[in-house]
Amino acid sequence: MNIVTNPVGPWLLIKPMIKNLDASNTSEFMDQMRERVSHKAKVMVDLSEIDFMDSSGIGILLSCLRLTAESGGQLALCGLTKQVKAVFDLMRLQRMFEIHTDFSAHAKEFQ
Repeated sequence: MNIVTNPVGPWLLIKPMIKNLDASNTSEFMDQMRERVSHKAKVMVDLSEIDFMDSSGIGILLSCLRLTAESGGQLALCGLTKQVKAVFDLMRLQRMFEIHTDFSAHAKEFQ
C-alpha cells in the first residue's frame, strides 16, 4: 500500500494513495499507521484519494483515532470525497472525528 507521509509543522500529514479503504486492505493500513504514529503525534489523514469506504474502513479509522488518543496524540481527517462524506454524514461520524476540508485550511489556524 502506498501511503505518502509529510511532516508539516507540528502535524504529520498522511495520505493513503488508494481508491478503496475496505476489508481488503484495512489490516495493511493499520500496520502502516502504527509504524508512523509516534507518542503524542498530531496526525492528519488526507482521504482525498479514497472513493469508497466500507464499514471496515470506518472501523480502522476509529482504531487509528483510539491509537493516537492512547499515545497522547491527536487525529484529524481532511479531504473527504463526496462519497466518503456521505458515509460519514449517514453514520454521524463528524461527532467522533475532527474533520477539515483540506489540510492547508487547517494549517492556517496554527500559523
